[in-house]
Amino acid sequence: IYNLVEEVYTKKESEVGGRTTTKEFSGHEIFDNCATIYSDKIQYSDENNLLGEFSFLSYLRQNQIEIESCPSAHSSNYFYPRLGMKNLIEKILAGNQIYLTHQLEDISRDLGKNQWKCAFLNGKEYFFDRVILTAPLPKALACLKNSKCISEWEDFISPYVEYKTSAIAVGLWRNCPIPVMEKIRGLKQITFFQKFEESEFVSIESLKFSDSNNLIVMIQFSQAFSSRNLERWVTENNTPTEIASRTAGSFFGKFFGSVGVDELKESKPDEILVFRKRYAAPDNSLWEKGKIALNTDPFQKYFELGSKHGIWLAGDWIFGPRISRCALGATILAARIKM
Repeated sequence: IYNLVEEVYTKKESEVGGRTTTKEFSGHEIFDNCATIYSDKIQYSDENNLLGEFSFLSYLRQNQIEIESCPSAHSSNYFYPRLGMKNLIEKILAGNQIYLTHQLEDISRDLGKNQWKCAFLNGKEYFFDRVILTAPLPKALACLKNSKCISEWEDFISPYVEYKTSAIAVGLWRNCPIPVMEKIRGLKQITFFQKFEESEFVSIESLKFSDSNNLIVMIQFSQAFSSRNLERWVTENNTPTEIASRTAGSFFGKFFGSVGVDELKESKPDEILVFRKRYAAPDNSLWEKGKIALNTDPFQKYFELGSKHGIWLAGDWIFGPRISRCALGATILAARIKM
C-alpha cells in the first residue's frame, strides 16, 4: 500500500505479486501466466454516497511509477504492460523493503511490547504495530489461531472463504511460418473470453512482448475443469503431467481452429508449461461486480474490525480480483488507517 506499508514479507524465493507474475520458457521467451491485462477506470461511491472515479493510470503517475503500457484491443479501458505484469508489481513495490522466503506461521499479541509478534517458518520473529495480511483467507486465518481476534474475523469473512481453482497451460511455437504469424497478428484481439467453455480465457501472449515469429498462447481453464484436474496437472518437478500435456495440446488445436488458424490445429508446441492456482480467486467478494460503495455496512464493519485489532485481512475478497481494484482498495485503506 503506497506510502503506508514499509515492509513486505512473502514466502516466495525470488518474486512478489501472487497472480500478477511473468514467467519464461527455456529460451527466455516471456509471458504472463495468470493476470495478463489491467483496467484503468473504476466507479465508486464514497462514505458520503458521492460518485467518484478512480484511475489506475493516474494512480501510477501520481506515485511517479513509470510503466510502459499499451491499450488492449478488447476495450479502451484495458491495458497491458510491455514488460509484463511482474514488472508492474515490482515498480509499485520499489519503495518497500521486500523480505523473500518469509512464510508467515503465526501472529500473537506481545503484551509487554503491546505489539503484534509475527513468527515465520524460517525461525525469524518481528514485531509490528499494525499488520495487513494479503494471503488467501484460509491461509490468513490459520496464522491468526493464537491472535485472540480470530473468532471476530471468522464471523465477518465467512461468506468469502471459498476460492476458485485454476489450471493453466502455456504453449510455445518457435519460428512459425511468416504467413501464419501474419494471420495471428491480423486477429482483432489477443485475449479471448469464452464463458461456459472449459477453456474460458485465452491470451496470445507473444503479441504483447515480441515482434518475432515465436508464438505463445496461454489458456486458463474453467473452475469445473480445474477442480477435476488440479491434482493431476503438475508433477512434483513442476513439469506437465502426461494428461496435462495431452489435454493442453488438444485445447490449443481447438483454439486455433476457432480463430481460423487451421495451419496450427495439428501442430504440437515446442514447449508446454503448466501451472495450478489453488486460490485463483474468491467465489464471492464484497464488491466483485458493479460499483464499489464505501457507505455500506459491510465496509464500515470491516474497517472497525481492523482498527479495533490493528490487523487487516486484505485482498481480492474485498474489492474483487483486479489489480486496479486492489490499488483503489489500498488507497482507501491507507486513508482510513491514517485517520
